[in-house]
Amino acid sequence: MIEDLTGKSLPGKVLLTSPAYLEAVNDLLKENTKETIQAYLLWTTMRNFIGHTNAQTRKPWEDFSKTLAGIDPNIKKERWKTCVREIDYTLGFLAGEFYVRETFGGDSKGRARSTIEQIKDAFVERFGELEWVDDETRTVAERKVKNLRVKVGYNDASPNMSDPVDLAKYVPSIPNIHLYRYYEDIKVQKGTFFENYLSVVEHQARKSFTSVGEPVDKEEWGMTPQGPSSLSFANVDVECLL
Repeated sequence: MIEDLTGKSLPGKVLLTSPAYLEAVNDLLKENTKETIQAYLLWTTMRNFIGHTNAQTRKPWEDFSKTLAGIDPNIKKERWKTCVREIDYTLGFLAGEFYVRETFGGDSKGRARSTIEQIKDAFVERFGELEWVDDETRTVAERKVKNLRVKVGYNDASPNMSDPVDLAKYVPSIPNIHLYRYYEDIKVQKGTFFENYLSVVEHQARKSFTSVGEPVDKEEWGMTPQGPSSLSFANVDVECLL
């Protein structure tokens, strides 16, 4: 399946951050019947996709979810919030290009980055004054802070948020993989909301599996610029601030 989706085979070895979890999953697969596992997969698939079906189909699930959460089933979420959420999840970088164009001007991003660098310098200076920290710990901590890569506001690469051409024709700069444009493989048509969502899910799965066994793209962001938040990627020493 992965070969059909990405055009490549998985590597012989894969690094795991939670091997105990996979060991527990293997035990569950051995302990339960095939029918139980199929029922679980069917239920999980339904939960993930039913929110993108028509109103009549998803109403029982919405009523059930509201009841579990202690919410009045008659309360309806404003439609515009659903639409904005879907755009952000499916085509977030394309929508983010308009946000970046409207919000960031002049050298605002440069000034923010300069402020963060000053904070890093101040941290290193004050950390060096702590008498209870041993020299080895101090050296490692200071090196980690200095090597920390800070991303501010929006991404300049993978893809470049300020360049609509790059958004439309972005190709990951990773060698020896099946090349694809960032959103090119997503099929969006009027009147086919569920099918559009399936296309997005397939795109995300392909993108995820294609990166397996390849060098980490340190320029890639884990969120869109219009989503105010912050992220930390400890494995590549990256901080994202929006």
